[in-house]
This record gives sequence, C-alpha cells and structure tokens, in this order.
Amino acid sequence: MKHTPGPWERDADNDVVVTVLGRVLRLAKVSGGSPQEWIDNANLIAASPDLLAALRDIVANIDKGGCPVRGSVMHETGRAAIAKAEGKA
Repeated sequence: MKHTPGPWERDADNDVVVTVLGRVLRLAKVSGGSPQEWIDNANLIAASPDLLAALRDIVANIDKGGCPVRGSVMHETGRAAIAKAEGKA
C-alpha cells in the first residue's frame, strides 16, 4: 500500500493537509454534518497513517507470539495514535 507520507494534520479550515518540501498540500476537504463533526472527521482522517502504523506493529508483534505490554513502545505508539485521532494530541 502506498499513500502520501505524513505527518497528516488538520488545519484551521478542518482540511487534512501534509507539508511536502515546504509546500502544504490538501489531502481531504471535510464537510457535512455539524462543525464539531468536521473537526472530529478531520482529526480521524489525519490520524490514519499513525493508526495504520500502530496496528501493523501490534499485529506483527502478536504474529511473532508476543503481546503488547502496558508501557511498551508499541503501547505508547498506539495510545498516541488514538489521542491524535480523538484530537487530543
């Protein structure tokens, strides 16, 4: 899977943007619903690369017979991705 590398961010207009070589590119225009839904949807979209990376790490660790441990790098990466998706990062 190939997608635009991050970090993806929500801007003041609730668009999802990425900065590449000093240039801001809009990846998504969020609309519909209430203004709070715009913010929540933009946060979730912006967190997508982080959520995917965290989930890949968790699955790879479980596939190797491991299990995510509270306080581990994997655990903290997952928590950070969730916080970003919820607009708390």
